[in-house]
Amino acid sequence: MKRILLSFFALLLAVSLSSAAKFPQDQAVYRIVSVSTGKAITNGDVATHNTYLSVADADEDSKGQEWTFVSLSAKEPLFVLYNENYGQAIDMALSSGTPGKLLQWDATCTDNQSFVVNVVDASAGIVQLLCKGDREL
Repeated sequence: MKRILLSFFALLLAVSLSSAAKFPQDQAVYRIVSVSTGKAITNGDVATHNTYLSVADADEDSKGQEWTFVSLSAKEPLFVLYNENYGQAIDMALSSGTPGKLLQWDATCTDNQSFVVNVVDASAGIVQLLCKGDREL
């Protein structure tokens, strides 16, 4: 499994990549880890629909920290982040009472679950993950 380093900037996620390979690779599994804290995005190993995501110590044995990047477009760097172990996708819940708070939901491939990958610093492997539903392409 590949490891991605991540920093949170409100709804903007900055990801530092550990390899120079094209990122993200369609259908590749990644662990997303905060640059500043070393913590990983997790569902807490809970399969329940509508569970809020959190950060926890990176744990190579935690299935709740494994996110598959599923490409939605051949033209744009647009992906759904899906946990195959629990059958749930990362969702920004933009129309909920707490919009923008990450939760897991059945994969619908809607704008709430579509993330654009923008390269910030290719030589350092830094990208941003932006929710499509929260910005215009």
